[in-house]
Amino acid sequence: MSLDENGSASYVFTFDGTATFDYTNEWLPKVEDHNPALLHIGTLVTIIEPAASLLLDWAKEVGTHIPVLLDPNIRPSVVPDVKKYQNLVDRWIDVATIVKVSNDDIEWLYPEKSEDQVVSEWLARGCKAVIITRGAEGISAFTPEQKVDVPGVKITVADTVGAGDTVGAVIAEALFNKTWSFNPDGSLAAGKDVIAKTLTRAAVAAGITCSRQGANPPTNAEIEEALAQN
Repeated sequence: MSLDENGSASYVFTFDGTATFDYTNEWLPKVEDHNPALLHIGTLVTIIEPAASLLLDWAKEVGTHIPVLLDPNIRPSVVPDVKKYQNLVDRWIDVATIVKVSNDDIEWLYPEKSEDQVVSEWLARGCKAVIITRGAEGISAFTPEQKVDVPGVKITVADTVGAGDTVGAVIAEALFNKTWSFNPDGSLAAGKDVIAKTLTRAAVAAGITCSRQGANPPTNAEIEEALAQN
């Protein structure tokens, strides 16, 4: 990992000579044994074989019971071929209940499409919400019924490591607490105010993460204190 002068991180990953992601079916938990609230999955484990296809089949079954929160978290240094990467991500869209992605990821992955086109296609394929992070510009949420935008939080950036994961964690928290619930037809039941409140919490939490070095997300108490000051 390296940081530029603005604290933005870039990464290099090495797989040769490592165990990588060599899962077996026996390692993967069954929903009925654990009663989880959601599955949060993404990044390299969804694109690197032999695990990716195994996990995809598992996630398809899991997704019939609980929401699947997908964070593609694009890593061009691992798969520099855009078309190949599109295909790897594309097969996960049909599994995802909610996709959390950065605007930079969309721009790199779909240079031939507008953001609105990508979001519309994902929603048409069954995603109940698409969350797009925009760094200092804030966060947007798209559902088939509405779009919700919240601004970013002004902070002094130490580095951006862990910011996207922090946003994902807040979305997972909303699903876990059923702040974001689902209608009988599977659509997201959260209204605009509820979505905006969650996105604001995510923006504040990500701002705290960016204000200190390393992947060091805030505690709930730190988030609540920061929200009270905004």
